Amino acid sequence: MSPSDRSFLESLALARARTDLHDQVVHLPLADDLTVGDWAAQDITRQRELRRWVRTRPCTGNARLYSDATCDVDVRLSPEDLSVRLVEILGQRAPDQNRPLTGDDITNTGHRWPVLWSTGSAALSERSRARKPVGWEDISSAGIQLARQAAAADSVHALLEQAGRLKVTPAYRLHEFLQSDQEVFNAVYEAVRDTADILVEDAPDQVAVAQAQLGMTELIRILTTVHQGHYHGDLFHAPDFREMALNTSQSRLRATGLAIPPDCYRERQPDRLTSLSTPPWLKTALTATGRDEPTGGPELTSAERVERARADGMSQLRKQVAALILRDDLTVERLLDDRPDLKDDVDVFLGGARVVGEPRPLPDGSLTIDVELPLKRFWLIVSRGLERAEGGQPGDDATAPPVQEDTP
Repeated sequence: MSPSDRSFLESLALARARTDLHDQVVHLPLADDLTVGDWAAQDITRQRELRRWVRTRPCTGNARLYSDATCDVDVRLSPEDLSVRLVEILGQRAPDQNRPLTGDDITNTGHRWPVLWSTGSAALSERSRARKPVGWEDISSAGIQLARQAAAADSVHALLEQAGRLKVTPAYRLHEFLQSDQEVFNAVYEAVRDTADILVEDAPDQVAVAQAQLGMTELIRILTTVHQGHYHGDLFHAPDFREMALNTSQSRLRATGLAIPPDCYRERQPDRLTSLSTPPWLKTALTATGRDEPTGGPELTSAERVERARADGMSQLRKQVAALILRDDLTVERLLDDRPDLKDDVDVFLGGARVVGEPRPLPDGSLTIDVELPLKRFWLIVSRGLERAEGGQPGDDATAPPVQEDTP
């Protein structure tokens, strides 16, 4: 596999993991009848900042590349990291008078959230068959267009938010002028929308990303025109805007808008793993407890000890995997004896064992951790070694589209 192919797989799988992670985040509860998504949707900037942050979460561990030119990437998000970021976002915005929510509310609720894991999958075959933007294969053309339009509109709002921080007079910022009247805001918005340079990209995580730019000269012209035709107050005067431009070092304003396609434009794909012949363990996860004993040698870091315990847990998971029943009395161990070419992929799969919960130190100096291993990808591996049933077996076609792994 070429470096270019590998980069394509890892980037697309990571993008899909982040998309699924965002979906998990917005469904977390903040109150009895309020989710993180509901709370973020109350403010366009809050919603944008949450999505921007989630879609930059790094991958956890190494990408897992399989012999059928597919790839899995994991992303992990702790409740502590999420609650800290939500409190930061809350502090950036004015309080919601209709439903006040404090940073302490978020922190206290966050203690009850689980660690979130998400796995994204990609196949190299997607690189050659894409008639739509990569990662958008299940979104209709109308949905893609709507997302692009919404991202462009959001980028204009983001530009105006940046512009609103500029000082027009010693006492007032541009925000006060924009909010002085709805007619003023609408006129400025429409003029900025028609004047700004906006470039929209269809990112592989199914987020339309709009980069907007507006020169300060154009902004002053717009403000002066709107002031003349729509402003009825006496706090701002046309020369104030020219003075504002002289007092800022910025020659251009730049902002980013984000949007996703409406869910109703998602074209549902058939589940390749829905079959009467699939094993009952398909959508479950194996669990084990790994242990790290004191070495008596140089002191190890906490991270090193956790990794040693994870490796011990992986050894236990390997035995559980070998004992899984594929069909009738055929075990994974017997299949791999007949198909040794699949063993490397099984080793790669086992490397995806996840640490769940916190490490537990024991009185004798040992340390234990719990690990789990979702099994959906494993079926895609071993089913390639099974003979096709009369109706066909899923997973033995390397050109089939990848699946998004469920998070248990």
